Amino acid sequence: MGSMQQLVKKAWHDLAIKVKNDPMFKLNSERGLIFHFALELQYSLRNHNHGDEPAFYFEYDIFKDGSEKSEDRFLDLLIVYRTNGMRGVAFEFKLPQHITANSNQTHRRGQIYWDLHRLWRIVNKYKDDSFKISEAFFLCATNEKAYVKKSERYSINVDCMTYDDYIIPQLQHLKNIKLGKSKDNKPRDFSTPDCPLKFLWEQIGDYWWNAPMRIYIEDDV
Repeated sequence: MGSMQQLVKKAWHDLAIKVKNDPMFKLNSERGLIFHFALELQYSLRNHNHGDEPAFYFEYDIFKDGSEKSEDRFLDLLIVYRTNGMRGVAFEFKLPQHITANSNQTHRRGQIYWDLHRLWRIVNKYKDDSFKISEAFFLCATNEKAYVKKSERYSINVDCMTYDDYIIPQLQHLKNIKLGKSKDNKPRDFSTPDCPLKFLWEQIGDYWWNAPMRIYIEDDV
C-alpha cells in the first residue's frame, strides 16, 4: 500500500481533475468539497488496502473533554482504522471562493492558520493515546488568486501568508490573529506547527489547489 500522504495527494488531484472536466460538478460549499474528497479517498483506499478499510466520520467531536470552545471541537473529517489497534487520520478543509463577491480574505487567512494549529494540537493530544492520531492533513482550494500571489497590502493578520512557495516558520508565535468579524470572536494568539509546511498551489481549471499539507510529529516519522 502507498503511504497515506501519497493516497491523499492522489485523491486530491483526482478531485481537481473531475471539477475541471465535468461541467455539472460544482464546488458549491466547503461541505461539498469535504464530501467529494472523502469519496475519492475512499476509492483510493479500497484499491490499495486489503482487509483494512477505515470508517469515515464527518464533523467529529475531537475534543470531547470540553477543553475547546464549542465551535473549535469539531473536526471536518476523521478516518479510523480499527484493526491492529485504533488509529486515525485527521483532516481540515478550506474553500475560500467568490460567487457574487470576494471572500473575506483577511479572516480566511487567519482561519487557515488556526486550522493548521488545531491539527497540530490534535496529533500532539493523541500521539500517546490508545486511539492514536499520528498525522493530519490540511486541504485548501480557492478560485481567488489573492490567496496565491504575494501581496504587501495586508495590515491585519500580516503573518498569515498563503502565497505560492511560502514556507511557514515552525513554532512561530502568532499574535492578535482575527478569525471573524463577530464581536464575540476575539483575536487569538497561537503557534504554527513544529513540522515543515509550505504552500504549493497548482491551477487546475477555475481553481487553485494547494498541495495537501501534512501535519505530524517528527519522532513518529
